[in-house]
Amino acid sequence: MLPSRRQFTLLLMCGTLPVMTTASLAPILPGLHRAFRDVPQIDVLSRLVLTAPALSIAMGALLAGYLLDRLGRRSVLAVSLMIFALFGSYGLWTQDIQWLIGARFIFGFAVAGIMTATATLLADFFEPKHLRSKMGLQAGIMGGWGIFAQTASGWLAETSWRYPFALFLAALPLLPLVWLWLPETIKVQAEENAVPESKGPISPQAFIIGFFSFAAMGLFVVVPIQAPFYFGHKLGIGPTSTAILLSVLTGASSLTSLSFAFLKGRWTQKTILTLGFLSMTIGFLMLSLWTRRLVLAGGMAAIGCGIGSIGPSISAWIAELTSPSYRGRAMGLLTTANYLGQFSVPLWSQQLLEPYGYEGLFLTAALVSFLCSVSVMLSLRNLRLHAAGTNVDMVVMPAPDSRDKEKDSRLSS
Repeated sequence: MLPSRRQFTLLLMCGTLPVMTTASLAPILPGLHRAFRDVPQIDVLSRLVLTAPALSIAMGALLAGYLLDRLGRRSVLAVSLMIFALFGSYGLWTQDIQWLIGARFIFGFAVAGIMTATATLLADFFEPKHLRSKMGLQAGIMGGWGIFAQTASGWLAETSWRYPFALFLAALPLLPLVWLWLPETIKVQAEENAVPESKGPISPQAFIIGFFSFAAMGLFVVVPIQAPFYFGHKLGIGPTSTAILLSVLTGASSLTSLSFAFLKGRWTQKTILTLGFLSMTIGFLMLSLWTRRLVLAGGMAAIGCGIGSIGPSISAWIAELTSPSYRGRAMGLLTTANYLGQFSVPLWSQQLLEPYGYEGLFLTAALVSFLCSVSVMLSLRNLRLHAAGTNVDMVVMPAPDSRDKEKDSRLSS
């Protein structure tokens, strides 16, 4: 059953909220660092404010996927929106950075529920040939909202590092609409149009694809976590200009995601992922070798194009490989992979930053991204999506031996 226009619009609006998890707070990092400069290990703690939700998202996505398949979609989405608003805005009044990190950790469970629920609902509503374009549309709108949130955050951070946390209250107006507009019977309706269960619960191929999503997200988050310090401390770029550069990243990702349906119709999935990682490689090389703002903007655009093609491509691919009754859990596993990669960024990036500097960090990210592109070409060469609306089963028949040939010859005589 296709959703009504208002149901689809509501899903898109809910799906845009998680983009604020890290992107909208990136401009506050220098101000947050100054406010808590006397706290031990503030270099790590200030970055954990951005990435603390990643661990709870990774943990909560598995639980959210299970609850979505067992309890339905609407309840999980509504509770997640409430937690998102309450704990997302905690930075407006907290006086302790440890408590702020704890609130951000709880906030991550809400993000996991929203991301998994909206992706699962889209997969329930749409057939495979439409799902790819809808995933790209959702990612594109997320990018547009991300540009607004980053710009608004940079403007608000000029006054106080606390004010950008008010942006998370945007979830509150959506909460009653979820209860009023979304039915709780979507899972049942999806099962009526289910793809045959012979595909199995979760394809082993999905785990291979999920690994590359883990790598892509881990590389991508290096930019919002480390670039504000690089731009501000080393290059002398202010919060507003930093927010604009980050908006270039988000804008490029958004435009690439919007064109995803066009790209998917002409290129194989392997080609899209390979080019995505190569684009990120070029972007990190530009950040590591040049300091002019125009070149920096080009590097941000290249990284954005890479993640903009990789993200919706992988989401749609895994949704098509999974039967509807296990789709919530599959999306939960994908979300877990993404945010485990993001949570690890402050730990390994800080270890590279101290001896090699920002240039060495970005150069290492370029190398890893290039290795991922090569690995995609080698490990995913035989993976293909079936055409929309068709199920193709390949049966390999054994070659006849010599006695079979002699028997066939006698019969034909």
